[in-house]
Amino acid sequence: MTKYRVVNQQKTKLGRYGQMAMSHWKKYLPTLYQDLKESGRLQERLLEVENQVISEISRLLDSGLPAQIATEMQAQNSDYMKNTQVMNMSLKIAEEQVLQALIFLAPENEREDLEAMEEAREESMTLR
Repeated sequence: MTKYRVVNQQKTKLGRYGQMAMSHWKKYLPTLYQDLKESGRLQERLLEVENQVISEISRLLDSGLPAQIATEMQAQNSDYMKNTQVMNMSLKIAEEQVLQALIFLAPENEREDLEAMEEAREESMTLR
């Protein structure tokens, strides 16, 4: 168990991560955003993602992996400031990994480009 555990509680009001998701999706995933909004599920989905982000960050921190990475990036020292830096860096590493996976999804136009490239690659493989 880690000393800098992220509090994991079910929320009913959008917090920081939900706001990030809403902003990103509205700008880069307008179809997803509109579909969720029109179906009345936008708030529910944003809350789900926010709770999932908090849970995943907590899980990563408990695994010790971000702390291990942060410790490798700085020499282990008993200095309070160094330990605080390692803890903060651990949180940032975990947060970055989770946000990329759950909130900062690839924009729709990039997804279409990736799908087109994949189709072209598959087509060229069948022609050989």
